[in-house]
Amino acid sequence: NKNAWVRVLQKELRALGYYRGRINARMTMPTIRAQNRFCRDAGIWATCATGPLRGPTVRAVAGAIAARKGTP
Repeated sequence: NKNAWVRVLQKELRALGYYRGRINARMTMPTIRAQNRFCRDAGIWATCATGPLRGPTVRAVAGAIAARKGTP
């Protein structure tokens, strides 16, 4: 479910200091900008550049967030 992923993404990016908007499960421009900043900082921009909700992007972002949190 894309909306569920966006909600989790917004919460995680907020916790990491990348997102300041409302948690609304919508892939809005503030969410995309926050995700893009995170992708650049995490060194996964090449994957993220394919699109914010593409499968490879979702997997790369989820993995990078887990790595930042120290989650296996």
